[in-house]
Amino acid sequence: MDQLDTGEHKQCFSVELVEVVDQTTARLLGGVWPDSLDKLKEIRLGCEGSGRGTVAAITLEIKPLGIRFIPIGSLRGLGQVRVHNDWKAVLRRHVEDGKEFTYFGDE
Repeated sequence: MDQLDTGEHKQCFSVELVEVVDQTTARLLGGVWPDSLDKLKEIRLGCEGSGRGTVAAITLEIKPLGIRFIPIGSLRGLGQVRVHNDWKAVLRRHVEDGKEFTYFGDE
């Protein structure tokens, strides 16, 4: 645990692949993907139905540990969000440098 506390946690993870996968394709991946997507849909419908916005998720597949869905909720006004072309490179660099990834823009 000391390794994580000293900021050297960047040595624990590396990024092999970063891609956007639509839900139809993700369901074909098998395992816990279909059930997890169903749960995400349930959360999304609940949030939208109560007026809190929509929900998206980032999914991490960490071999051999498994899959982790990280829902991001209360999303509103997404039409104004600018998607930066370099988001994959920024994500990869932040993970490998042990930084928090808090935005999808140019550095």
